[in-house]
Amino acid sequence: MIPALAGQDWSGVLDVLPEPGYVVLPGWLPAGQVAELRAELRALDAAGAFHVAGIGRGSAQQVEQRIRGDRIAWLQADWPAAAHYLALIDSLRLALNRECFLGLAEYEAHYACYGAGSFYRRHVDRHADSADGRHGQRVISTVCYLNEPGWPADAGGELVLHPEGGEALRVVPEAGTLVVFRSDNIAHEVLAAGRERLSIAGWMRTRD
Repeated sequence: MIPALAGQDWSGVLDVLPEPGYVVLPGWLPAGQVAELRAELRALDAAGAFHVAGIGRGSAQQVEQRIRGDRIAWLQADWPAAAHYLALIDSLRLALNRECFLGLAEYEAHYACYGAGSFYRRHVDRHADSADGRHGQRVISTVCYLNEPGWPADAGGELVLHPEGGEALRVVPEAGTLVVFRSDNIAHEVLAAGRERLSIAGWMRTRD
């Protein structure tokens, strides 16, 4: 079951936003909930709910596997495990609005499945045309890992954050780890892994 929302302590996130603009929370999501999300992801994949991810937005979106190789399924509120996760992350959105006055209006997220050898080249999450009156702007990005416990040290698949003016940070995709970072100026990439890599990627947006 999902932990009580009222008991969530988000101070570790609030203290580092906006600067240095990122935080890694190992073991944030309990093993039971990770297993529920992973099982839901696999069931949806077996049912054909996933599609190859593209880059860009709207009519400019295209599939370019030399840049990005994951398959995704956008989380829906009527998927039980996803609904629990969305509610939990929404408590962070509310805390950020309350303490940092960010004006975050919504959160969107998708399951992501990277096959062995797949990767995502270095990029930032805020699109150049994001303030278009329809979608608002991506302000905060999140990644939560759903892999089986005990990710091998030599399996690769790290998320690499490239903060402005700072050293690159590698995050091992251990089950239950949550990464929260700014969407506008934290460039990042996903390194190729030697095995399948599962996660939820999401973004908190303003509304124009």
